[in-house]
Amino acid sequence: MTAPADQLFGPKEKITRQEAAVAKVMLSMGAKPVEGTTAGDTDAWAEDAVTFIVGIKFYGPEVTLSADGAADYKSKQAMTRQEAAALLYLASKWSLVP
Repeated sequence: MTAPADQLFGPKEKITRQEAAVAKVMLSMGAKPVEGTTAGDTDAWAEDAVTFIVGIKFYGPEVTLSADGAADYKSKQAMTRQEAAALLYLASKWSLVP
């Protein structure tokens, strides 16, 4: 993962939802871009990944949808173990092959 130099990777810190999104997208290299509509605060370096995750609906009830369908992924919140397990489960069911 890459982020601006003033935002260091902290391997002993809790992973944020946007960091998990970037990691998932990095593992999905070759996937067709998927557009989703996002709301809320996401760092610029994670915007494409969060948009992709929202577009393929890899989220649970913790994500709130606005009236216009924009998803607040709560990007800067720490991801719980339950959310991480759900993301991994959904990713295991998803294929790059149509």
